[in-house]
Amino acid sequence: MKTEEQNQCPEFPHFGAIYPDARCIDGYLWDLDKFEDGKLYGGGEDPCPFCNTEEYIENHLDKDSDPPVTRERILEYIQKLRDRYDTPNKPNMNAENQVPRRIRLDLNTPAELAIYNAMQEVEKVGADVRLTDCVIMLSKAKDLLSDYVDEKLKGEES
Repeated sequence: MKTEEQNQCPEFPHFGAIYPDARCIDGYLWDLDKFEDGKLYGGGEDPCPFCNTEEYIENHLDKDSDPPVTRERILEYIQKLRDRYDTPNKPNMNAENQVPRRIRLDLNTPAELAIYNAMQEVEKVGADVRLTDCVIMLSKAKDLLSDYVDEKLKGEES
């Protein structure tokens, strides 16, 4: 497991969502969609593939499936997760704490904040699959906008 001095494991899709819905706490994954009264209440059983890799592999090995789920396939999957969701070597990171610019609201552009605020307002409406779809679409829109802003910022740094 990672120590406090090390970076937090990245959030990534795990509990059935297409967006990052899992957070590692002490080497086990918690469902970010199961949050109430300031506390996560779902998860804690699945090992984290980033900091609790061996236990994660043991839990997912299935040589009887077709095709078999081998250690090599699991390690390939973990590498794909790292490539997509782990941020320490990605551009536009705050050098002090490795937090991506797009995550820090104080560094977001007005357009990024507008989309973020729209997502928050949709979340307040209630629980419905259509509302979840709205939040997912807004999240994708914010990601696309952030990609554009990050590219522009990277170009200005050069």
